[in-house]
Amino acid sequence: MNIAIIFGRKNSKGLKNKNIINILGKPACHYPIEAAKKAKTIDQIFVSSDSDFILNYAKKRNCRIINRPSFLATDKALLSDAIFHAVKICESKINKINNYIILLCNSVCINSKIIDNAVSIISKKKIDTVTTISKFNMFSPVRALKVKNNYIENYVPNKIMMKYTSLSGDRDRTEDSYFSTHSCTVSKSKVFKKIKNNPMPFKWMGRKKSYILQENCVGDIDFEWQLKVAEWWIKKNEK
Repeated sequence: MNIAIIFGRKNSKGLKNKNIINILGKPACHYPIEAAKKAKTIDQIFVSSDSDFILNYAKKRNCRIINRPSFLATDKALLSDAIFHAVKICESKINKINNYIILLCNSVCINSKIIDNAVSIISKKKIDTVTTISKFNMFSPVRALKVKNNYIENYVPNKIMMKYTSLSGDRDRTEDSYFSTHSCTVSKSKVFKKIKNNPMPFKWMGRKKSYILQENCVGDIDFEWQLKVAEWWIKKNEK
């Protein structure tokens, strides 16, 4: 059985109400819920939230509800802890779970085709996880900086970086840089059996990961500038 769990809390600060913000006439949470509903490979859908709006929206679409505890819905609470909590709830209600499809209310660049493709990949390959990524060479680690004592310096020292890639500042003359978009992650249930063995920073993914490449997906929306890119992506992929 394949179980989708969709996450989104209330009172976000980066972008106010980012999980229910209006995007092309619909609340952000609509997009992952709708994608999960249309996916042919999902057997049941759970929504984990402390938001009455999100929970009521999910109920109207016949999703099962996980009331997220208040200590997992603070500014300091980690998404990973909310995921592990939800997985335990699902395991207590369903006997045999093959895969978990992790979706976020503010990751709106998602559709049923991506979900079904991800489940298909994980069922055919000897991997732990399939997740969505996008290429953003303009944010390459080679170009990353940090501020220290009122000066800027390389985020990763050259002596370390040069072991892995060219040190060219030209964004297309070094190794391609890919970033997780969090539009969709499918992890086998075994990934959650020994969480401590999973690599950081995304502990809900296993060690052996495959991917689906998304074109210019801005990922989970936390800033206003991302909204226009998300709208562009949705319009382009709405078929």
